Amino acid sequence: IARDLSERVRANRELARLRDDLQVARQRELIGHLSIGLTHDFNNLLAAISGSASLIADSGIVGPNVQRIQLAVGQASGLLRRLSDFGMRPPLRERVDMRGPVRAAVDLLLADGSGAVELQLDLPARPVMVDAVQTDMMQVALNLLTNARDSILSEEYPTGRGRIRIALCIASDAELKPPLAFGSLDPARAYCLLEVEDDGPGLDADARSRVFAPRLFSPSAVDCGSGLAILPSIVGKNGGAIALTSDGSSGARFSVFWPLDSDRNAAPAAPHGSRRRARPLSGRLDGHMVLVTDDNPDVLRVISAILENAGAEVASCTMAEDALEAVNEDPRHWDLLVTDYAMPSMSGARLAREVHAHVPDLPVLLMTAHTDWRTHGEGHSGREFAAVLGKPISSADLLAAAEAAILDR
Repeated sequence: IARDLSERVRANRELARLRDDLQVARQRELIGHLSIGLTHDFNNLLAAISGSASLIADSGIVGPNVQRIQLAVGQASGLLRRLSDFGMRPPLRERVDMRGPVRAAVDLLLADGSGAVELQLDLPARPVMVDAVQTDMMQVALNLLTNARDSILSEEYPTGRGRIRIALCIASDAELKPPLAFGSLDPARAYCLLEVEDDGPGLDADARSRVFAPRLFSPSAVDCGSGLAILPSIVGKNGGAIALTSDGSSGARFSVFWPLDSDRNAAPAAPHGSRRRARPLSGRLDGHMVLVTDDNPDVLRVISAILENAGAEVASCTMAEDALEAVNEDPRHWDLLVTDYAMPSMSGARLAREVHAHVPDLPVLLMTAHTDWRTHGEGHSGREFAAVLGKPISSADLLAAAEAAILDR
């Protein structure tokens, strides 16, 4: 018996091709969603940086505007870490007072200096502790605030000064019963409630149904949802929910329910590389000899300047071999080595091992922009470092880690 299977083979091949095309299309859609969300969020942060820099240039007021710039840079760094962790291990969760990220998001929104929107902030007197990634909480608050501001400043809204109210509280039983636009609530859990309400043009039924949909083909449209597309993902993975209230003619209120920390009295985890010590940190490094190496001259100058301003005697070099030679020539001269991870001829991990072969007790601080530095195939555990600092590095974090490493020697 002979059967012609050529048609079936062709059909199977075509089916396999269609499956591959579908997989590629899904990947492209996912990348499109991710890129649009990142573009939106980075544009907001750049606007905060640009607005703060303009205020410094125009008014000469430095302190609060520099703080806004540092805050925006820190948030941008967190977004980049999330991007680098995409598809890999989940980012670090910690116990955080929700009031901090909310207040920071408000401060960033105010950085544009336009005064076109009146912000009313209502925070409780007591801490609202949650277990989450701090970048997630700040991104939720900032995107909701930006969405409300853009709604007020849209062409549909009459000329005038709009108002945004943002409030945080522990959700009561009555507040846990509204119709939800996304997610579900566990009756056995306690939640905090973050509300962002504006008096803009409102959202009709069609807009409410699409408010969390990404706008792949019209990123320049008024932001009544393009910046909110990431919210279900963030809130959902934390076990929260979102409610939306709007009559379609005036104003909208977004309510985000976020699970409270199950153990509010637990002590916060100590940062990586830290130990308990008898005396508090002073933020000064007077009289200590610090060796710094980074293949980027600009970063090297900044790190050296921070350490020198704290009183340290600093020697810097762009080549790891030069740092190793300096330690070998005078092993007891140095109190601390600060090194980048990714350098052309020798990684920071290898440099630390080579240094410890001659001076086992010399503390080494690692600076890196790579969140996956442990997986680079060198077989290191991270024990060779007194602490690991992610770039960009704040001066406070650097000085605290440096002083702690020297004291713990």
